Amino acid sequence: MVEKLSKDVKDLRDWLQTQAMENQLSYLLAFADDGAIWGWFDGKQLALAPEACAPLRIETIQRIHLFSQDGELRIARTGNGFETIWLEDAEWEPSNRMDERYMLWGEGESTGNHFTLMVEGLQGLRHMPPIQDGKGKSGYIGVRHYIQYDAQGQAYISHSRLFSVDAL
Repeated sequence: MVEKLSKDVKDLRDWLQTQAMENQLSYLLAFADDGAIWGWFDGKQLALAPEACAPLRIETIQRIHLFSQDGELRIARTGNGFETIWLEDAEWEPSNRMDERYMLWGEGESTGNHFTLMVEGLQGLRHMPPIQDGKGKSGYIGVRHYIQYDAQGQAYISHSRLFSVDAL
């Protein structure tokens, strides 16, 4: 079961590692006041992108997505601290799921330690997603949508979650 994140947590990275291990999660995408943070969990330890990202600090975190093929732990800062939400495929019929790929900004400039530095043209946008062999390639993030039906039988997307990061 997912442990609730407290704003008093002493080491956010340790807390995230524990959640990743217990829930078999592979990737981290966090948004902080001072930028985005990418990470990758190897089964034992959470590795953060070595450059082009903001530091992981509980004081500046706004949202965290810790995800894999089977589920996502989503953490959001609210007026009352942090709210955690767990979404997993086991709760949905395969016929009620739809996957999409969304392109990430930039093209892979260099790779190392399971991350690829992505750089976007003249704007100079830089980020380092956990893509192992992305040099010269574009990256994408996989989003899984869960479909439900209203009283009239019309389909709608009730939830969406992240499930993968890779290169094309």
